[in-house]
Amino acid sequence: MGAAIWRCLSLREILPRVVADCAFLGAALFLAFCTYLLGWITLWKNYPDHHKTQEALASLGLQNILTLVVPGMIIFAAFGFYTHSRGYDGRFKAVVIFNAVSLTYLVHVFLNYILKMPATPRGAILLGWFFSLALVGGSRLAHELIIETFGAGHKPKPGKRAIKRVLIVGGAGYIGSVLVRQLLENGFQVRVLDSLLFGDGAIAELNGDPRFELLEADFRHVESVVKAVQGMDAVIHLGAIVGDPACQQHDQLSVETNLAATIMIKSVCRGAGIQRLLFASTCSIYGARDYLLDEKSAPEPISLYACTKIDSEHVLLQAPTPDFAPIVLRLATAYGWSYRPRLDLVVSLLTAQAIFKKQITIFNRTQWRPFIHVDDIARAFVACLKAPASTVAYQIFNVGADQLNCRLGDLALLVQKHVPDVEILHVDKPSDHRNYRVNFHKIRSQLNFTCIRDLEYGIHEVKRAVETGMIKDYQDAKYYNDRTLEQLSSTVRAHPQVQGLGASERFLRKTASAASGA
Repeated sequence: MGAAIWRCLSLREILPRVVADCAFLGAALFLAFCTYLLGWITLWKNYPDHHKTQEALASLGLQNILTLVVPGMIIFAAFGFYTHSRGYDGRFKAVVIFNAVSLTYLVHVFLNYILKMPATPRGAILLGWFFSLALVGGSRLAHELIIETFGAGHKPKPGKRAIKRVLIVGGAGYIGSVLVRQLLENGFQVRVLDSLLFGDGAIAELNGDPRFELLEADFRHVESVVKAVQGMDAVIHLGAIVGDPACQQHDQLSVETNLAATIMIKSVCRGAGIQRLLFASTCSIYGARDYLLDEKSAPEPISLYACTKIDSEHVLLQAPTPDFAPIVLRLATAYGWSYRPRLDLVVSLLTAQAIFKKQITIFNRTQWRPFIHVDDIARAFVACLKAPASTVAYQIFNVGADQLNCRLGDLALLVQKHVPDVEILHVDKPSDHRNYRVNFHKIRSQLNFTCIRDLEYGIHEVKRAVETGMIKDYQDAKYYNDRTLEQLSSTVRAHPQVQGLGASERFLRKTASAASGA
């Protein structure tokens, strides 16, 4: 797990903090030495004897510094100082720092003992521990305070014109078909670029609206994107092979569609003077974690789908400029009824299975997932379009609600509550490690965004669709991304020259290596 985190962080980002911590530990020993000697002079009104001075000087010996700094760096890394602790809340971060620094000094004392080095006075050890806590911990907590108080990163200039015309890449899909309608209701003009792999049924009724336009084309092709962005103020990029099963079955196609196309779209948008580029990412980039995660938490993607998303985020947010504002929305696990329905989403799938089979199977019931209704996803994109550029540009937002973090076992009980006489089977699935709870404070505080749909609303939507005959066969391939894509695999192919980048490339190589080993 730790190795995956390190791969997602650049050496340029980690090295300065490692060097700073080495300096902090060394400075703490120097301060401890000075304070220890000063204490003898000021408190006891005399200079320490030769033996005491020699003991104090021992704390400044090179060997003594090395037995503190080297174990300290190993322990700090193990405690996630350079990876996941960056996302801890202040109080929990303070506890982690206290434990790591304390363990470092215990190891330091033990190493000095077994190496038979000159004993450092206990007073100097305690002072060194105190100063290390102050420097190592204080620097991190002060950094968080500065970020919260003054903000950080690139602050772009306001857009030159009001955002009125919006292009949605992948606008005929599950989220896009809902978002199109919300944008139209909010007075935007909308253009959709979509290859219509899943048909045009989700947006066909909009063709008569003068504010709506459909371009049927493949967004992987640069000429299609260049044509689509003409005259637009903002672009919302939803186009992707979505979900772990679909990406796993079509790995090269997924890298081309999810990542290579995103790189190209960013380039075209900047060249065309697009003000904002909103990108649909996913909270699954957090992987398997046991603590609450926010936008500063280091990503730990454990699927190709998540890898392509985190790589795309890195591409979009690098090299900031004042006249272009990319925004990343990390979406919680979607649910709810859409104009292009999906039943491969866990809330809908469990509800459909409960109704049709009177039995549902839950894998790894203690695992956490954050959820969000598709209507609320669309509302979040609209909120980002309406917000001032200085608030959203080059920002990452987790999109969801704290109260919608839910264990899979609890979700099964909720479905059972609304679909009586359902048997719940619990199965452990060691191959699925996904487990994450997400903090949504940032989007709530900065954009005043809150979800208005709960899980029960989504369950009732599926029930109503079955009862009214909208769903006749819940296993129909049209409701599942991976099954539909499999049927279309002969017409949708990846270009052989496309290579994976970053975490996506490493994932592909790892998968290929495992397959060849098998």
